[in-house]
Amino acid sequence: MYGNFGWAILSHCDSHRLLHVASFELHKVSVLRTLKPRREPYWGSPLSRGWHIGFRRGERDTGSWIARYRAPGGKQLYKALGDASPTFTLEEARTEALKWFGEMSGRTGVVPEYCVETACRDYVTHLRKEGEDANAEDCDKRFGRSVYGTSFGQKSVAGLQRAEITKWRSDLERVDGTSALGASTKNRTCASVVAALNHAAANTKTTGVTHAHAAEWFKIGLLAVENNRRDVYVELEDRKRWLECMGDGDGRDYVEIHQLTGCRPGDPRYCLVKHFNPKQNHLHFPKSKTGPRDVPLHNSAVTLLKRRSAGKKPNELLFTNNGRQWVHYDWHELVRLTAIAAKVPRAEECVLYTFRHCWITDALTVMGLSTLEVARITGTSVQMIEKHYGHLVSNRAREKMNAIEM
Repeated sequence: MYGNFGWAILSHCDSHRLLHVASFELHKVSVLRTLKPRREPYWGSPLSRGWHIGFRRGERDTGSWIARYRAPGGKQLYKALGDASPTFTLEEARTEALKWFGEMSGRTGVVPEYCVETACRDYVTHLRKEGEDANAEDCDKRFGRSVYGTSFGQKSVAGLQRAEITKWRSDLERVDGTSALGASTKNRTCASVVAALNHAAANTKTTGVTHAHAAEWFKIGLLAVENNRRDVYVELEDRKRWLECMGDGDGRDYVEIHQLTGCRPGDPRYCLVKHFNPKQNHLHFPKSKTGPRDVPLHNSAVTLLKRRSAGKKPNELLFTNNGRQWVHYDWHELVRLTAIAAKVPRAEECVLYTFRHCWITDALTVMGLSTLEVARITGTSVQMIEKHYGHLVSNRAREKMNAIEM
């Protein structure tokens, strides 16, 4: 996932995380393939309190789905749902399990205690069915770090209070638990959860969640972002050392294109081989916050893109992460942890956007580009450049004036 970087840094984080895994990600085919044959099923996260679906791995890649229900007296009851197959996946097993759970609880037709985690998983499934794979992957990873397997995830959606949501958001921490997430990241994660809750309310017959319940999270405001200016500037030599810490591979290449073009985080993930024009030395970004754009390329960027496009077909992705499209959480920890390893100043504050900030700063102060040129290349407005970088332009103008004997 992170190229050939020596992930001794992650060893502690990963082992810490594994110790706290209480369930298996049975919705992932890659996880099912790694499970060893045994009589005891591998249980996923509970659909609700006392409601579980498990996967029993058999010999020669066979397997079956099992439901487990905890009766009011505490007795565990089991039901065989059927053999796993391409037409009877976890989604079909969950449908059958919910019917049985409803019958056992005497509340057929409504899912009692439809919890936040189930709402989030259903939302991810919905996004995938709609063809929004990148969005589904991003949401699934956000939920995996903040909802799945947590006490908040087990809360009933129908009884969820606004104060519970805001407290959960304020307590969000980094994956390794070293510090709290930034306000912007908390806002994005909360927005994904609210979208999942709204999806549950839109399917009230299945979930039991109503629009009246949705009023609790309808007016949750955004956390204030204290300083919207990207003021973490990393010197060029530090940036080079930072990239070297990533080793060689998909991760290094993906970060380096940001270093060489000043693009927004995520813009290159949509670039296909046909979007690179080696004759005119420019790259077309087909999707971005402000729409498609063409950018001129530094010679180093041309070399990088020629290597990335070699042997690929025109409609293949230029940048992939182990064969699949990049999503937000693929690069988040890579950037932060390598910044720490490279001993970059203010490493804990460094994000992929830092490379964009550094490029714009260098373009205005070292390359001598105008605010209009910088705005066009980076896909933003002159007003935004002047708002966040106007002080740099003023300083450069002052230096030029002082260089002349009046």
